[in-house]
Amino acid sequence: MKMAFNDKSPLYLQLVRRIKEDIISMNLLGGEAMPSVRQISASNAVNHQTVLKATRILLEENLIEKRRGLGMFVRVDARKRLLQREMNAFIEDDLPAFLKRAHLLNLNKQALIEIIKSVERQDEDSNMLSS
Repeated sequence: MKMAFNDKSPLYLQLVRRIKEDIISMNLLGGEAMPSVRQISASNAVNHQTVLKATRILLEENLIEKRRGLGMFVRVDARKRLLQREMNAFIEDDLPAFLKRAHLLNLNKQALIEIIKSVERQDEDSNMLSS
């Protein structure tokens, strides 16, 4: 589980975000064992305390569970919970901010639809090239 880090937020929060992304994208499946703190720490050259801090957050959010003597496991319902949370955050936070910015730029509904279609085409084209 090698991760790329940036200077924009604390490492432990970046670890949390990446693990959540891995759960959503099904790189980590419900019921699957998590890499150990030692493995994550070594493969990413971060202090094990940083990994432990990220792990505590994931435990508090009920996305992973500790099984005595076995390690940490992704909760079976973790992906479903995360998708619901992310959808709510998108609808409540991201979408209103997006629409406000579009309004400030005088982009009407039709212009936004055309822009979205254009971006989708570019994304499809880049996916074809990488295949």
